[in-house]
Amino acid sequence: MIEVQEMIMTVPTWVDTPLSTFNDVKKMYELFGEAEINNIKVKLTGFTEGGWMYTLAPTTVKFEKVLGGNDGYNDLVEYAEKTNGLLEVFPDFDFANVNSSKFFDKYSHTNDSLKTVDDRYTGKRTYSSVYQSFQYVGSTCVSPGAYNKMYDYFSKAMSKFSKGNVSVSTLGSDLSTDFNEDNPLNREDSKDYTTELLSKIDGAFNSVMVSQGNSYTWKYVDHILNVELDGSNYIRTSASVPFLGIVLHGYINIAGTPTNMQGDINYEILKIIENGASPFYILLTKNSAELKEYSSYSDYYSVDFKNWYADIVKTYDIVNGALHDLQTETIVSHDFVTGTRVLEENEIKFQEAEYDRQYSEYCAKREEALSVYLKQLAFAESKRLEAEAAGIEYTAEEIAPFAYEEFVYNNPMDLVIDDTTIVYMTYSNGVSFILNYNAFDVTVDIDGVTYEIGAFSFGKYYPATIAD
Repeated sequence: MIEVQEMIMTVPTWVDTPLSTFNDVKKMYELFGEAEINNIKVKLTGFTEGGWMYTLAPTTVKFEKVLGGNDGYNDLVEYAEKTNGLLEVFPDFDFANVNSSKFFDKYSHTNDSLKTVDDRYTGKRTYSSVYQSFQYVGSTCVSPGAYNKMYDYFSKAMSKFSKGNVSVSTLGSDLSTDFNEDNPLNREDSKDYTTELLSKIDGAFNSVMVSQGNSYTWKYVDHILNVELDGSNYIRTSASVPFLGIVLHGYINIAGTPTNMQGDINYEILKIIENGASPFYILLTKNSAELKEYSSYSDYYSVDFKNWYADIVKTYDIVNGALHDLQTETIVSHDFVTGTRVLEENEIKFQEAEYDRQYSEYCAKREEALSVYLKQLAFAESKRLEAEAAGIEYTAEEIAPFAYEEFVYNNPMDLVIDDTTIVYMTYSNGVSFILNYNAFDVTVDIDGVTYEIGAFSFGKYYPATIAD
């Protein structure tokens, strides 16, 4: 939910405007069901009081009326329970940052907010490539020392709802130092408070979701979003290794940054498969155009469900076909292998034309060299005849027999691919993948067997069955 300014009886008024409601979540799930996509985890962001922009501290829990209210949330949870765990709902609560506050919300900015070394309160900042500096994003950082008090209020507030799942995104990503003179905390202290809170949450809820997932959270969580599936790809980076995917697959369900926010969906699908991750989408069902009015949220104006539905189904079919039988398996090997580029018809014609051109040039130069050699022989012979006619002894300069190097084709296209763009990986049950990150087909030799992999594609191979 966001606030949108509308004219009501000629008076500009801020109106709570839904982006998706609890009923919309049901409708989306039913549409996915028609495409045989049933195992879905739904993270509800901005559904609690204050909405997406002005979310309150989780010391009180109240779902926005315009989205369906408390009854709408309970109804959605009951609906999810009837799917036998296929649909899981994760309302998101931010313990590490507070966007807004109100009277009697049990959060004290004076006592519960983080302080800097110069005794000022601080807000969350993210790096801006435009300004080349860290920019304030509008939320106040919470001191980890306040987590236990906040959880006591949160636990009591949540007791009126059905026990289910919960998302506490920022507990997986944010870790701060507090220079409050009354209760100073270094990062190790903050980690202890965070793990203590996660332990309580893990015991109180069926399933826990976080974002990014610092290593100290792994013991307590079941799902991690916004995991880095790729490296920085800076010019001095030699290769990108899916370290977190190798470590976590088979134990914790992971997903990268939103799939529908990526610049190259084919590349992203390969990264998802390489990490053993799940596709992750940010979706809304209405009023997406309103997001263009807010610079902080304008990136999301194109995430309307109806625009993405067909692509989601297509991507799911690809990823599910690759990973559906590997959810409990671990990744046991990951290697970069050398392959050979497969030429397309137009490239073969180019190669033939280039070969003919180079061979023609070679023949022309050979003929020229032969002509020079023959002229040298003729000149030497004429000198000998002149000397013989004059009765003069003549010793001709020795001329080596004609020789010219053999023709060698200089291929302008590098057909050997050894730049870490072909990956060979194996799971604990013997299933292996070859992933091709190139924009052309390649052939790869593995243990004496040659495989052909399409451009931006992959091959999945099961171990050979040996009869007893």
